[in-house]
Amino acid sequence: MHPLTLDPNHDESLANRTAAIFQQQLETNHKRTDRMFAWLMGLQWLAGIVAALLISPKTWEGQFSYTHIHVWAAIFLGGAISGFPVFLAIKHPGLVLTRQVIAVGQMLSCGLLIHLTGGRIETHFQYFGALAFLAFYRDWRVLLTASVVATADHFIRGYFWPQSIFGVLVINEWRPFEHAGWIIYEDIILVLLIRQNLLEMLGVAERQAKLESVNEIIERKVDERTSELRNEVAERKQAEETLRESEEKFRQLADNITDVFWITSPDLQKTIYVSPAFALIWGRSAASVYAHPLEWVEAIIPEERERVFALFSTLGTGAPSVSVEFQIMRPDGEMRWIHSRGFPIRDASGKVIRLAGIASDITERKLAEKQLERLRNEHMTILNSVSEGMHWVNVEGQIRFENPAAARMLGYEISELVGRPAHLTIHHSHADGAPYPVTECPIYATIKDEVTRRVKDEVFWRKDGTSFPVEYTTTPVRDENGRPDGVVVVFTDMSERKLLEARMFQSQKMETVGKLAGGVAHEFNSILTAIIGQTELLLSDLPPGDPLGENAREIRQAADRAATLTRQLLAYGRKQILQPEILDLNHVLANMVGTLEHLLGREVDVRIVPAVGLKTVKIDPGQVEQVIVNIAMNAADAMPNGGKLTFETANVTLDEEYVRSIPGLKPGGYVMLGITDTGIGMSEEVKARAFEPFYSTKGVGQGTGLGLATCYGLLKQSDGHINVYSEVARGATFKIYLPQVEPPVKVSLPPLKSLDLPRGTETILLAEDDPSLLEMSATLLRRLGYTVLTATNGVEALNLKNQRNIGRIDLLFTDIVMPHMSGKELSDRIWAIYPHTKILFTSAYTENAIVHQGILNEGVTLLQKPYTPSTLANKVREVLDRPLSSPR
Repeated sequence: MHPLTLDPNHDESLANRTAAIFQQQLETNHKRTDRMFAWLMGLQWLAGIVAALLISPKTWEGQFSYTHIHVWAAIFLGGAISGFPVFLAIKHPGLVLTRQVIAVGQMLSCGLLIHLTGGRIETHFQYFGALAFLAFYRDWRVLLTASVVATADHFIRGYFWPQSIFGVLVINEWRPFEHAGWIIYEDIILVLLIRQNLLEMLGVAERQAKLESVNEIIERKVDERTSELRNEVAERKQAEETLRESEEKFRQLADNITDVFWITSPDLQKTIYVSPAFALIWGRSAASVYAHPLEWVEAIIPEERERVFALFSTLGTGAPSVSVEFQIMRPDGEMRWIHSRGFPIRDASGKVIRLAGIASDITERKLAEKQLERLRNEHMTILNSVSEGMHWVNVEGQIRFENPAAARMLGYEISELVGRPAHLTIHHSHADGAPYPVTECPIYATIKDEVTRRVKDEVFWRKDGTSFPVEYTTTPVRDENGRPDGVVVVFTDMSERKLLEARMFQSQKMETVGKLAGGVAHEFNSILTAIIGQTELLLSDLPPGDPLGENAREIRQAADRAATLTRQLLAYGRKQILQPEILDLNHVLANMVGTLEHLLGREVDVRIVPAVGLKTVKIDPGQVEQVIVNIAMNAADAMPNGGKLTFETANVTLDEEYVRSIPGLKPGGYVMLGITDTGIGMSEEVKARAFEPFYSTKGVGQGTGLGLATCYGLLKQSDGHINVYSEVARGATFKIYLPQVEPPVKVSLPPLKSLDLPRGTETILLAEDDPSLLEMSATLLRRLGYTVLTATNGVEALNLKNQRNIGRIDLLFTDIVMPHMSGKELSDRIWAIYPHTKILFTSAYTENAIVHQGILNEGVTLLQKPYTPSTLANKVREVLDRPLSSPR
C-alpha cells in the first residue's frame, strides 16, 4: 500500500475502490517505467562505448599503440552495470527490487560516463537527468537509493581518485559536499513533484471509482426499474380491471345514496358527474346541471351565494378542502339547508384536474338544532332569571353548574365555583362557626341515598367569609343511562325574609300593644269624662270657700293629667280622632322656632334647613307639632351639655324595594322631615325598642316611655312612617315620611266661641253606652235648658223615639262606638227620618271607616273624649247654630 492514505470521510466501499484503482495505476506506471529504463540503460551502455572510442580510442607505449582501457571498461563494465537491471526490467517488471536495481545501475552508469569523459563537469548533469527519469517511478524510495549511490561515488572517488570524477588531481575537501547538496536539492524538488503527482493520481482514481460506483448504481437501478416496470405493467392491468369494477360499484353507490356526489372541472364551469340525489334535494334535474354547471349555485339564497362560490373556487387554487353550510331555495319555494364538502383531485404532478365533493340535506338537523337551541335558551333564561340559587353537584361532590343568582348570593364568579368541592366551599360550617362534617350534610346524603330533602335553618358561606341563612331543596338527578349523576340544590337567601319576619313581629307586637293601649284608653276616657263632668258640676254647686271645693279641684287636676296620658295612649294605638289639614312643613317649622328655642333652652342650637319647592302634606297640625316637640325634647335630653338640633325637609320618593319591609307603607312621593341631634346616640338595643310604649332609658319618674311611641302612632295614623339612624356617641337622626298631597282651595270657618256657657231650649237625643258619662252629660245639658232624651245604644234611641212619638229632634249627640248599632248608623237612620236634625259625634277612638282612614266626612263634627262641661256646652251650641248641611 502506498504511504498516502485516503480521506476517512469517504464511503468505505468507495475508499476501497479508490485505493485499488490507485494501486493499479501505480503498478502500471512502475512496469511502464521499468520498460523505459530497459531501453534507456541499453542506450546508455552504447553511448559509453561511443564516448570511449571517440575520446581515448588508443593508448601509446613507445611506438606501439593499442586499444585504450576505457574502451574495454565501457564495453565490459558498462555491460555489467546495465545488463542485470535490463534483465530484471524485462523479466520482472513492477517489482520493488527491479526499481532499486535500476536506480543503482543508473547512478553507476552515470559515474562510468563521467570517468570516461575525464571528469568533465558537464557530464555531472547526467546525475540530475537520471534522477529526473527515476522520478517517473513516483517512488521517493527509488530516489533515495539513487541519491545514496551517487553521493557515495562522489565522496569515495573524490577523496581517493579525484581525477576520475572531478578531472583534477587534488580537490577542495568541501567539493563532494557541494555536489551532494545539489543532489539533495534536486531530490527535494522531485519528491514534492512526486507527491503532487500522486495526489493527482489519487484524485483521478477517486473520480474513476465514483464513476464506476455511479455506473453500478445506474445499472442496478436500470435492472430494478426494468423489474418494476414489468411488475407495474402487470399491476396496471390488474388495477385497470379493479378500477372498472370499482367505478361500477361507485356508480351504483352514488346513484343510490341520499347525498349528492359531484365532480366538476377545477373552475366549476363544467359538471363531470352529479348523482341522482341532486334532483331530490335541489328540486332540479341532474341533466340541467350538466347543461348549466352553475345552476346549483344559482339556487343558493342571494345573501350567501357569493360567499359559497368564492369558497369552492379556492379548491382550484390550492385549498386542501372546503366545508360549508348554506341555504337553497327549490323551484317550489321550499327552503333547504345544505352541508357541502369539497376537495381537489390532483394528477401525478400535483396539478388539480378535478373537484369533487358531497352535499347533504341537513334541513331536519337544522330544525332540530334550532329547536334544541330555543329550548336551551329558554332553559338558560329561566335558570338565569329565577331569584333562587341553583347549583348541580356531581357524585364526587364538585359543582358542575351554577346559575347567576347562586353566584351572586355567594359572592363568586360562576367560573370560580364550577369544579370546586361544594361542601368545602359554601357549606363547611354551621351558623355558629362550628365545623359541619360532610357526613352530616343533607346534600351529600341525597347523593348517596337519592332521597329528596327540604332543609331549613341552615347557612351557606360567601366568598368574603360571611354567612347567610338559607332554605334549600336537594333533588337527585340521573344521566341518560339512568345512573346517579349527582344532586340539584335549589336554595333561597332567607336574610330578607328573616328581617321581614323580625320587622313584622315587631310591627305586630306594637300593633297589639297599640290596640291594648287604645282599648284601655277608650274605657278610661269614658270614666275620665264622667269624673271631670261630675267634678265641674260639684264645683258649680258648692258655695265659695267651701273646703270641699279644694278637694274637688285636686280631683279635677288629677283627671286632667290622666286625660293627657290617655290621649298619648290613643295616639300610639292610632285610635285618636284626627282633624287633618293641608300643611307646609316649612311653615310649621318656621312657626315653631320660637317655641322650640324656649323649650330647649339656649344650650341647644336650633337650625332649620328648609327645602325649596317642598310639597304639602295632610295631617292634624296639632299632632305634627306634638311629634316635633316630642322628638326635640328627647334630643335635648340626649344633649345634657348642649349641642345642635337640625330640622331639614326634602321631597323624596320611596320605591318598592324600600317600602317592602315596612308594613302599610306604599311607594310614591313623600315629604321627609329629618331631625338630627349631636347627642349621646343610641345602641342597637335601644334603637330596636325606641318606639315601644312605656320603654324609656330615663330614670324612674323622669318619663312615661310614651313620647316616641306616640309619634309612631300619630304618623302611622296619617299613613306616614318614622325611623331612626344612630350610633353611640354620634348623635341620632329621626326621619319622618308623610305622603305628598296637592293643596286644595281652603275655606276657613272660624269656630264659635263664648266665654260663658251657652244655653238653649232645643231637643237633644243623647246616646252613650257608658252610664256615668250618660248621666253627667244629660245633667249638664238639662241645666243649660235643653230637653234631653237619653239612650244607652242606637237601638234604644230609635225605640225611644218611636215609643214617645217625639216630634222634632234638633240634635243627635251620640258616641260612635256602641253595642248593637254604631253611632254612624244611628245618625243615618235619624237623618232619614228627620233631615233637619244636626249631628254631633263623640268618641275616644273608632273602628269604622272614619278612623281607619284618618278623616271626618264633610259636615260632621266630633267631640273628642275626655271633654269638660264647658267644651260640651260650647260644641253643642256651635253645632246647633251652624247652617244645616249633610253629615255625610
